[in-house]
Amino acid sequence: MNKSDIRRRWLGVVCLGIAILMVVWGQFFLPRSLAPTLQAAFWLLCFVFTIAAILIALVDLLVLRQRTRAEKRALFAETMDAIEKEAAHTRMQH
Repeated sequence: MNKSDIRRRWLGVVCLGIAILMVVWGQFFLPRSLAPTLQAAFWLLCFVFTIAAILIALVDLLVLRQRTRAEKRALFAETMDAIEKEAAHTRMQH
């Protein structure tokens, strides 16, 4: 895991945490006498944080899939090289 992975995951956790806190605040503490436009803006902002957390998670998933695919290819190439070297070494001894 590198710095960008850590930064991306922390950003996702922060966005999700803010969204959760906003839901709790909106359900229990947000004054019902608040203007409808302010309530709509509040819930829209909560929605934005939720979508941001989802998008960050999807980006993280894509990065991990790409990295895993590259590591799998590298491991396959390394294994094939080792098999070829072993076969060549065996042929030289016989």
